[in-house]
Amino acid sequence: MDGLWQQIDGEALPIVTIGVLAETAFGEQVRLVGEGEALGNWRPELGLALSASPTSYPAWTLASRTAALGDGSKVLQFKFVIVADSGVARWETGPNRTLFLPTSGRAVLATAFGEQPDADAQALKPPTMLGCLVMWDVVCARTAPGDELVVVGSSEELGAWDPRRGVVLSSLSSAFPKWSGSAWLKYTDPEESWKLVIRSKAGAVEWEDGENRPLPGHSGQRPLDLRIASGTFGDSGEAHESLVIPKGRMGKKEPSFVRQWSSISDCSTSFCRHMTSTDDDASVMSGGSTSLGGTPTREAVPPKLWSGATCLGKLSGQCEDAHFVTEQAIGVADGVGSMSRYAKYGVDTAAYAAELMERAAHAIAPGGSAWSETNNDYKGRPPPDVLAAAAVRAAEAESTSFGASTISVLQLTGSNIGVANLGDSGFMVLHQTEQGFEIVTRSTEQQHGWNFPYQLMRLPPTLGLSAGAQSDSAADCDCYQFPVRVGDLVLLYSDGLADNLFECEILEVIDRMCTNARQQGKGSGALADPELLSRSLARAAQVRSWDTSADSPFSVAARQQGQAFSGGKEDDITVVAAWVVP
Repeated sequence: MDGLWQQIDGEALPIVTIGVLAETAFGEQVRLVGEGEALGNWRPELGLALSASPTSYPAWTLASRTAALGDGSKVLQFKFVIVADSGVARWETGPNRTLFLPTSGRAVLATAFGEQPDADAQALKPPTMLGCLVMWDVVCARTAPGDELVVVGSSEELGAWDPRRGVVLSSLSSAFPKWSGSAWLKYTDPEESWKLVIRSKAGAVEWEDGENRPLPGHSGQRPLDLRIASGTFGDSGEAHESLVIPKGRMGKKEPSFVRQWSSISDCSTSFCRHMTSTDDDASVMSGGSTSLGGTPTREAVPPKLWSGATCLGKLSGQCEDAHFVTEQAIGVADGVGSMSRYAKYGVDTAAYAAELMERAAHAIAPGGSAWSETNNDYKGRPPPDVLAAAAVRAAEAESTSFGASTISVLQLTGSNIGVANLGDSGFMVLHQTEQGFEIVTRSTEQQHGWNFPYQLMRLPPTLGLSAGAQSDSAADCDCYQFPVRVGDLVLLYSDGLADNLFECEILEVIDRMCTNARQQGKGSGALADPELLSRSLARAAQVRSWDTSADSPFSVAARQQGQAFSGGKEDDITVVAAWVVP
């Protein structure tokens, strides 16, 4: 994780970042409570409050200097407590947690509320999260306004068959009747099962018909499993999908990699900037699967993009990624986090990245400035890469916020895609074959040096560019153009994905999600929901970023540069998945 050091009176002091997965109700807060005045002397109301944002929930985090945590002690005894607005405290069960504070180096504690700590592991290093994180993506159209859809199961985390204590799922008016939610299961056994329940505003309960739904057992010996459970209320025969991603593979990035899998995780749905070009574009984020009627070489109606996007924030600090999607274009911007040191000068990298996306989306929309700028040269039919580059130029020229960001804009025109890419965000295009998906086109990172990507930059006059600072522009974009066909999958992403997942792992997630869509009775031409695809990839990358010992593309590259680095790279993660559809 970057940024774990602060300069205090000339000395670099380590900062401990603590992250805990905890499902809470509205108004509840997670607190760190323990011995010593700093932790409230075991009084929940005086403990240290953790924070969660829409892009990080259910991950609650706290970053603090070790001196502020330990009152001079090198060992902490504590527990996590969920405190309601009323003051009622819910303590996690089990023995007290013990954390040995470091005197130097990076320190990250990643765990889950109620997870039983391993004292020996904590004595050596921050404990590793063990267990299974289950994400539900289900369909239920039987609810009335004010009703809740609840997952109830045999485990304590799922309420032990008590509908009042189950996992409450959520749905948006634009996504209904799709519902989603997640829960952390510490250890499950082969008999673990669950059902869907509708809980009315008046307290009445309606259980779905049919057999209990199985949930695969998990021994607890592998860290950070993700299971995706899907189904329709009342149809207990539908299968779920289980994804298991490894702890990293040294240097192997080719799709031919022999797949033996063992770990991933989850976080909440993104609330980062998301745009559509018109009200009719609501289908861009529609749920379910789409079935293709063949893949003709020339379509009577130009193809479009069926897209879904997920943005997950890092454990500490604000999320500085942004994105947009329309039926013909998508974009990703990754704000440069190190610019936060200039906040007192008015620099706001998150705002800059969001504005770049807003202005690029307007520029590349039909009738936008990207079209008017290129019309004369191309007689009203500019190539898609020219349009994408014009959109980046417009975004750079028109933005008024201060900050720095990489940027990638992709345009579909007819059966051709064009991309303008600056920095280490990227894209890949995948064809489906009988053996699964294969990558046919990908971008190349633009780097001035190790971990120093090309980036757009706008600074206030009072700050200016320091001597030797590198400032890139839209003219430095790499531009790509290539043909696509109906049924191709396009991924556009920030480096939080590529730094944490090898390409073979990305392919495995996609293959399994698409296999699941076909198994749900929708035929061999069925396409997996792109929102679910993007969410699964982003969550897999996020869990790898939390792992301090796994191999990752970033750690492999760091060692090649002579850097002593292990584990994933903590970062904001944005993934846009888009199918080319008729």
